[in-house]
Amino acid sequence: PATIERLLPTIRNDLIYETDRIRDAGFGNLDRISEIDTPEHNAEKLERFLSVSSETAQALARTDYLFAD
Repeated sequence: PATIERLLPTIRNDLIYETDRIRDAGFGNLDRISEIDTPEHNAEKLERFLSVSSETAQALARTDYLFAD
């Protein structure tokens, strides 16, 4: 547990840094899903990104642990 406690802040900071770099690169197809958005809103983005059916995207967006650490 102590090791995880020390590593998680570093990993989170790395993800934030990489996210900022991707956003700053100006990619045209960049979408973000968010835990505060509705599953329906996230499903639209997942459907486009993964090229899956609406039903599959809905099932993925409703996954209970989608945003769990």
